[in-house]
Amino acid sequence: MERNPQIQAFVDYIKDKNNIEPDFVDASDHPGRCRCALCKKWWKTVGADEDGYYGPFTKEEIDA
Repeated sequence: MERNPQIQAFVDYIKDKNNIEPDFVDASDHPGRCRCALCKKWWKTVGADEDGYYGPFTKEEIDA
């Protein structure tokens, strides 16, 4: 799914201004239950949510 052009421009601006990896930005647009390698890296980077969950991953998977 493609982002709205204005939203994509904003995401690109934030990404470039803060030296954020393109893969990290791409993973942030995946469904919340996605278990791909990019999403695992995303959850490992941002950490657990307020309930202590790493999306679809267990803490053991994130720590591995």
